[in-house]
Amino acid sequence: MSSSTSRPQPRGSGREKKKTRYRYVYGIITSKKPCDFGTIGIDGAEVVTLHFRDIAAVISDAGSDRYEILDHGVNHQQVVEQIAEEYTILPMGFGHISTEQDVISFLQQHYRTIKAMEKKITGMVELGVRAQWKMDAVMEAIAAENAAIATLRDQIKGRSEKDSYRMQIDLGKRIAQELEKRRDQLSRKVVSALGGHAADTRVSTPKSDKTVLNAAFLVPVQKEADFDLAVNTVEEQYRTVLHLSYFRSPPYSFINLRVR
Repeated sequence: MSSSTSRPQPRGSGREKKKTRYRYVYGIITSKKPCDFGTIGIDGAEVVTLHFRDIAAVISDAGSDRYEILDHGVNHQQVVEQIAEEYTILPMGFGHISTEQDVISFLQQHYRTIKAMEKKITGMVELGVRAQWKMDAVMEAIAAENAAIATLRDQIKGRSEKDSYRMQIDLGKRIAQELEKRRDQLSRKVVSALGGHAADTRVSTPKSDKTVLNAAFLVPVQKEADFDLAVNTVEEQYRTVLHLSYFRSPPYSFINLRVR
């Protein structure tokens, strides 16, 4: 009968391997001193800072390597907005998770870019403007002002769906072309009217046929009242065909930083 003697496991064996610690990154601020913002983070995590020279990433422990924006997006936004009450913050988009060492390396490698971005947005606020068609009203305007479309629409009335099939396709194409032309004209006019009050502007591609404009304006805080008045003027000028929504946020649209 053979016997065996157990051997001690060497130090550093796989069994004792330290678990990687991940951090969730909300944004970057200028600060030399450590900050503790309390348990305001995702899933109630403590939000603190991780430093390189005079800049710091605002972070919390990440309990997962992936978060769903529908579940945690509002919490992310709340953290950024709370920090912005006290600091100029370069906000990160939702879902930036990395190791602590990678975050520090990111701060080191992008130090000059971060400082330049901070200079650009200090004293600024992002004001978003979204314009959407009042579809019934704009369709009436198109029919009243475009004789070809009005005639084709009248010809379709009273015909069966089978008999008017090709005519309906033609009508749909003509209306789509007219809407696109009007969208381009109106969006340019709105951006021109508002852009003079902004230091920078970002216009996003519309995600639906109903959307005319989705734009973000980087506005000096001292000019915010003037921008508000300009929005009111645009809203009154195009109130018959456009619905405007207007919101204030940290400058997400003007910051393009990604922790790898």
